[in-house]
Amino acid sequence: MLLLALQACTPDQVGSNSVSLGTPMKQGAQMKALMNLTVVSYHDREIFDVLINGKYAGLGSGMRSEPLSGYGTQIGVPMTFGPQTITWRLDGPEGMARNGETVVSKNTPIFESIPKGHNTLTVYVYPDDTTELVTSKDTVEDSARGLAIIRERRRAKQ
Repeated sequence: MLLLALQACTPDQVGSNSVSLGTPMKQGAQMKALMNLTVVSYHDREIFDVLINGKYAGLGSGMRSEPLSGYGTQIGVPMTFGPQTITWRLDGPEGMARNGETVVSKNTPIFESIPKGHNTLTVYVYPDDTTELVTSKDTVEDSARGLAIIRERRRAKQ
C-alpha cells in the first residue's frame, strides 16, 4: 500500500469557490469532483503522456515485477462524471515497435460516483490496453488484476 502525501490546493487550482476533495459539484451543466489522481500501469513496457478526456493525468511507468511502489499523484484534478476516454503513449528502447504510438483504451471506464470520504481516483492501465478507475481514501493499492499480472511475470522469469 502506498500512502499519499497531500498538500493544500492553492486558490487557482479550485477556482473561486472553496471545494473539498471528493465532493461532487455542478459546473455549468456538468457534474465534477476535485480528486487526487494517480496512474498505475501494469503495461509490459514503459508508457507516458497518460490523458483522460484529453487532459494530462500523469506518466505511468511500466514493466513492474514488484507490487506498488512510489507513483506520483496529481493533486486536486477536476474530474467530470461520466465516460472517460483514456489514452497513453508507448515508450521503450530505441527501435522497439510502436514507440511513440498513442494507444486508446479498448474500454471506456465510467466515473459515476464517489463513496463518502473517498478523494483519490486511481487509473489502472493494463497490458491488454484496457483501463480501470477506482476511488479510495488517500491510499493507492495494487488492483487484484494487477497483482495477478505481477505474479505471472515473476513465474515467467523463473
